[in-house]
Amino acid sequence: MSFRFFRRFRIAPGLQLNVSRSGPSLSMGPRGAKMTVGPRGTRTTVGIPGTGLHYSKHHGRGGRSERGRSRQGASAGAPPRTGPRNADEEALLDAARVWEAGRIREAIGMLGRIGHLPDAAWSAGMLLLTLEAWQEAVAPLQAAVSAAPALGESLHAIGASVTMSLRITPECELDCPPGEESAVLGLVEALQGAGDPVPAVKLLQERHRAEPRNPLFALSLAELAFDVWKHDERALQEILRVTDGFDNDSAVHAAVLLYRTRVLRELGHLQAARGVIMSATRRTKDRPDALLLALRHERALVHEALGEHAMARDQLERILARDSRYLDVAARLGQPR
Repeated sequence: MSFRFFRRFRIAPGLQLNVSRSGPSLSMGPRGAKMTVGPRGTRTTVGIPGTGLHYSKHHGRGGRSERGRSRQGASAGAPPRTGPRNADEEALLDAARVWEAGRIREAIGMLGRIGHLPDAAWSAGMLLLTLEAWQEAVAPLQAAVSAAPALGESLHAIGASVTMSLRITPECELDCPPGEESAVLGLVEALQGAGDPVPAVKLLQERHRAEPRNPLFALSLAELAFDVWKHDERALQEILRVTDGFDNDSAVHAAVLLYRTRVLRELGHLQAARGVIMSATRRTKDRPDALLLALRHERALVHEALGEHAMARDQLERILARDSRYLDVAARLGQPR
């Protein structure tokens, strides 16, 4: 498992954006990091290689959970039940213990047997993503999306808090609990990995229409459409529509502006691209290195296309000072790599 270092940025209740500090080569390592398991009042940490799992199990006397709930599922701060559980919840807890032990395929099989539980379907789908079993992950994640309002309830009932990591773009990963956002974005990743991007785009378009100001859906849709249909003018115009009206309010908003600039440059609207990328790079505080490098590189390309060679060189040299091996920067500056 390769080492990964992420900075986290809060973008919504229960959601944090993780952006790699060292660029795409490190941020795309094995999905996930560790599992934490501990009784109430104490916490033990157990690593699970190659997963995106953070699992917290609380035991002991009653009282309130150490963690607040996300906005999906049970009411915020409600304590997990400590009394007898039903058979499905016992099976979910057994699967979590197997998951904790690192026997991922066995845990997936156990979760599949209780796949009618939304949390079991979500967990199975997310674990399959960690194995890059894209096609297998589609069905459970579709079930999780269909049952999104109930996500988190069963896990909370057994005292478990689970967070999975999803890559949204080469620069950005999302740490997310069970909920509609994570189920939708997980399904999009499964469909894309399975080589079926069209239904993934349609799903994101539906979610974007329902929540047009949600930067997560806008960013994921822009990245996917640009990757698949980079030279299709109709697709590029759709990306412009989706990314319209976003300001540089956070790291994820800046990533949306990055894709908007790329589309404008691809369409030849260079002055418009210049305005967007200047706005996206105006704020550097709380913007992690990987995103800043990508933004500066795009800004250099826009300046070059406009014939502003001194300004392009300035941006490239700033990148070179931080990462001498970043993309084509050394070659553009005439430096040996």
